[in-house]
Amino acid sequence: MQIKVVINGMSCAHCQKRVENALKSLGDIDVKVDLENGTATIGTDDYISDEIIREAIDDLGFTVTEIIRKNN
Repeated sequence: MQIKVVINGMSCAHCQKRVENALKSLGDIDVKVDLENGTATIGTDDYISDEIIREAIDDLGFTVTEIIRKNN
């Protein structure tokens, strides 16, 4: 499954790294954070709820505006 997360509030490489680390802590997943587009892409075979994703990012002070799921 691929999950695209649209995030408001990231403005620098440090923000990007914080989001990446927070999402990677959710499990055995691949994470790519695109600072320019304000998105994070998560690749995983496990289910991660929208609530858990939002909480991980909200705890950093950023805002999730959309979560889009695609089955591979």
